[in-house]
Amino acid sequence: MDTSLVREAVAEFGRMPLWVQAALGLFACGVLWMLFGGAVTGRRYRRQFDGFARELGVQAPAVRDEIASFAIEIAGRPFEVEHYYRMRSGSYRGPTGYLLVAQTTLRGSRWEMHQVDIVRLGSLWSRLGAGRATGADGSNVRFGVKEDGVPVREGWLDEETRETVARFLEAAPPLGTLWIKEGRLSYLMSDPWKGLDGAVLRTTMESLAELAGALERTARGPLRA
Repeated sequence: MDTSLVREAVAEFGRMPLWVQAALGLFACGVLWMLFGGAVTGRRYRRQFDGFARELGVQAPAVRDEIASFAIEIAGRPFEVEHYYRMRSGSYRGPTGYLLVAQTTLRGSRWEMHQVDIVRLGSLWSRLGAGRATGADGSNVRFGVKEDGVPVREGWLDEETRETVARFLEAAPPLGTLWIKEGRLSYLMSDPWKGLDGAVLRTTMESLAELAGALERTARGPLRA
């Protein structure tokens, strides 16, 4: 590289007005962040995910198709914990960004073709897109329910199940969405994962195991006519 050209460019930059220098500096920082910021953030979340695994006694999470995961048994149920990055696309209506997902398979076959999304009702936007709003007696937690697919049974979201959902949402990390899809119950936690560590993740899965039991119970009722 011709050093004289570099010196000339530096000198020319020094002669520019201060506001132009500041604008060019911000532009350069933005370009660098676009090029390298995603990789840096992704590595940070991956290190945090690996830390959760170690705290739970799992030493080596597997990676497949850009999804890091590990299996663990909590409260007598097999769980899979995943971490991946999700962009919004097509008809996808779940959370996006760097996700931490705890999931367990529901016993029986009733839930295999029924899909449910459950979100806390907090902001105006969550209330507008939440579907049917409900809650439980004695709980301050309100949540929205969206359903698709083959119905499980009439009245599956009975008072006991609503109470279990409300207890879970009261105790679980706040930036999360409950899913029932293809016979699996999942809790998808969005970044920035504040207040999360291995102990909190274990407690969340214990509560998720209780909710799984309630969903299995309510699905055993009579089918919709």
